[in-house]
Amino acid sequence: NGDPVSITISSNRSGGFVRTGFDSMEVTEAFYHGDSANGQHREPGDRMAERSPTTYYLAVTAQDSSGNRNESNFTITVVDDQGPVIVPVIIHEGVELGVGSNLKSGETIVLVLNQSYDRLDALNETVWTIMVDGTVQVDSTLYQTFNGNLNIGPMVTGEHTISIQATDPAGHTSLMDLPLSVYPGEGIIFIEDPNIEVSGQTTPNQRLTVSSSILNHGSGTGTAKLCSDDKCSPEAYISPASLLGPGQTMIFLEVTPEKSGELPLVLIWSDAQSGKEMSIDLTGTIVIEDRAPTWLPPFLMVLFIVSASSIAIKRWGKQ
Repeated sequence: NGDPVSITISSNRSGGFVRTGFDSMEVTEAFYHGDSANGQHREPGDRMAERSPTTYYLAVTAQDSSGNRNESNFTITVVDDQGPVIVPVIIHEGVELGVGSNLKSGETIVLVLNQSYDRLDALNETVWTIMVDGTVQVDSTLYQTFNGNLNIGPMVTGEHTISIQATDPAGHTSLMDLPLSVYPGEGIIFIEDPNIEVSGQTTPNQRLTVSSSILNHGSGTGTAKLCSDDKCSPEAYISPASLLGPGQTMIFLEVTPEKSGELPLVLIWSDAQSGKEMSIDLTGTIVIEDRAPTWLPPFLMVLFIVSASSIAIKRWGKQ
C-alpha cells in the first residue's frame, strides 16, 4: 500500500554477511567450503579423511513501518563439484626441490602427492593416473595402492613433463602438468646401453658393417671407437648434451669374422676433460653362425628320393 518495506539478508558465512535494502533486493554472493572440509588449513596427514559438506544459514527479514515483520530461513549446503586438489612435491636425495631447482642427468627423483586432498571425499578413494613424457607410470590406480609416492628416474637430459590426473568417487577430475628441466651432468654420462646394429650376412668370411649409436647425457666431450680384436673403427667425436636432449654419436666398424661364435666387440671411449679411457664389453650382441649353402637342403632331398627309389627297385624290382 505504498508503505516502504525494509529488507535484511543475513548469514553466518565466515566474516559476517548482512545486506539491507528497501522494497526489493537482488543479491549475488558466493559461499565456499569452510574449515570443516579438507584444505590447506589442515596438516597433510589430516587431509585424507571423508568430510561432511559445509552448511550456512541464510535469513531474509522483511519489516514495514508499523513493525509488522516476516522472516524466512534457508540452509545453504556447499557441494563439491570439482576434482581433487593436486599438490605435487619433488624430492631429491631426501630434500624437497623448490620451483626452478636444477636436476642433473642420471639423478632419480620421487614424486610425493601426500599434500593433495579432496574437499569432501577420502583421499584413499581417489583414482590417479601419472605419466612422464606421455609414458604411463601409474594407471587409474587408487591412491591407497601407491600411497602417493612414485620413483622417477634416472632422469635424462632435456625438458620433461609429469602429467597428473586425479578423479574423485563422483567422477570429478583434476589435471596438472608439472614441467621439469634436467641439465647435463659433468663429464660423459651413458645411461642407456649402446644400440648395436649390423649390416651384412653374419657368417664366417663375410664382411659386416657394425654400427653403434651412443647417447651422452653429460656436458663432457671426448672420442669413441668400436673394436673387434685388433680391428678398430675410426674415432668418433662424443658430442655434449644440452637441454634439447643428449648428444648422439654414431660409430661404424667394418669387420670380416673368420669363425663362428660370438663376435668380440668392445666400445672404447676417452673423456677429454679427465683424460681417462674407459670401455664397455659388447661381446655377445652379434653371433656369427655357420650356415649351410642355400642349395644344400634341396640337394639332400633329391639325394634321398634317388636313394629311396634305388632301394625300392632292388627290393621289389621294376613293375
